[in-house]
Amino acid sequence: MQHKMNYLLVPAFMFLLFSIAGSLHAESNADTRASLKTDGLTEHSALATTKEPAFDDAQALEISQAAIGRSVGGFNLRDRKRRKVALEDYRGKPIVVSFIYTACFHTCPIITQTLKRAMAVANDTFGEGSFQMLTIGFDARRDSPEKMRIYARQQGVGGNPDWEFLSTDKETMAQLVDAFGFIFYKTASGFEHLAQTTVIDAKGVIRHQIYGESFDSPQLVEPLKQLIFGGSSDLSVFSNLVNKAKLWCTIYDPRTDSYRFQYGMLVGFGISIIFLIGWGIILVRMWKKVLRYRRSPPTITHNDD
Repeated sequence: MQHKMNYLLVPAFMFLLFSIAGSLHAESNADTRASLKTDGLTEHSALATTKEPAFDDAQALEISQAAIGRSVGGFNLRDRKRRKVALEDYRGKPIVVSFIYTACFHTCPIITQTLKRAMAVANDTFGEGSFQMLTIGFDARRDSPEKMRIYARQQGVGGNPDWEFLSTDKETMAQLVDAFGFIFYKTASGFEHLAQTTVIDAKGVIRHQIYGESFDSPQLVEPLKQLIFGGSSDLSVFSNLVNKAKLWCTIYDPRTDSYRFQYGMLVGFGISIIFLIGWGIILVRMWKKVLRYRRSPPTITHNDD
């Protein structure tokens, strides 16, 4: 009997021994995981103190929209040939302004290529030379006239006479982006910035902001259409009427990504005008007859038979 009890106690003792060892190992692992977790949080906290600031989309949009209606000018810049230029030099027709930095390898080239496609559609619609395109390098330390020239050539727009690439010094750039409501900040990999394209009228006033690195052509062409065909006090009455007709009848065709002048709309509009004028003439004549009747009603004669 004693011999049998020994055989029973040995497994029990071994089970108890392994249970204690397992418990100690689990506690050790728990302490290790806690230590690793604490160390990880410490590293994360240390990284958080030096983490790049979060880009506040709502605040960036508010600042950008606040620039609409603002007159921009008084900034000294340089073109790709290092010549001194100013935004005022391009006034007299609408201006489209985009901000990029030349070391950007993704977002900025997409913005430029999007503008290239939209500009082709706009030129087909309004004719070349109807507006000016400006791309400004906001990394004042690196975006020199030479870098801007290389960037323009790489994007396939270096020979476009209606598209200029500009740069300036750090102090002027700070004032310039503030006037345009453009937001950017330095990061470890480059810059975080708002994908913004600005449309300015012929007098240098910001009229429209377009957002996104890629957008459909009408987002640029429609604001330009309003500015080019919207009428001007410098034009004659007839020229303004012609521009109004172009404004109403120039329609975008999404199948071909192009604009065309709808002569049918113009004919229909003309017929409607003639119809309204005809009805107006008839109503005026009827009203005149009523007035004559009231002033001198017809004499009624009675027959005494």
